[in-house]
Amino acid sequence: MICKQQVTIGGISVDIIRKNNLKNMYIRIFPPYGKVTVNSSSKFTEEDIQLFVLNKLPEITKIRDRMLSQLRQSKREYVLGESHYLWGKLYPLIVSFDGTTSKVEKISGKLILTVTEGADLTKRKKIFTEWYRQEMQRILNMQIEYCEQERGICANEYRIRLLAGRWNLFQE
Repeated sequence: MICKQQVTIGGISVDIIRKNNLKNMYIRIFPPYGKVTVNSSSKFTEEDIQLFVLNKLPEITKIRDRMLSQLRQSKREYVLGESHYLWGKLYPLIVSFDGTTSKVEKISGKLILTVTEGADLTKRKKIFTEWYRQEMQRILNMQIEYCEQERGICANEYRIRLLAGRWNLFQE
């Protein structure tokens, strides 16, 4: 059985999730806004949980402050002047309009997005996402053979997927 409630402890909103199958209490702080969640056994009282969180309050505050102070990537519009990451490096984006082709190229420290006239945000995002997929596939193909030999394994297939899970720190 799972029981959920929200309380304020030390000025911080805390989601408490009680589960029968837990033995201890666990605090999680979720990026990007520092949402605090306590997973707890059903045997702990609300007072036990509050004392636990109050004991950890300095650490929680420190982590939340660090999360909130981190720079976040703005919403992507795929227009001239934006910067995009490739392999951990930031590249300025140049948008070129061409009546026939749509592609992305990395040329002399810049990413050049070539799109047809009138391409909307959805189309530009799709082109960019597909290009990232191709870049990943290019690098993956170079690494697969080495990794398989090193580990002595052979995989039946490899897939590249766009995941928007809890580790996705981009605001879209």
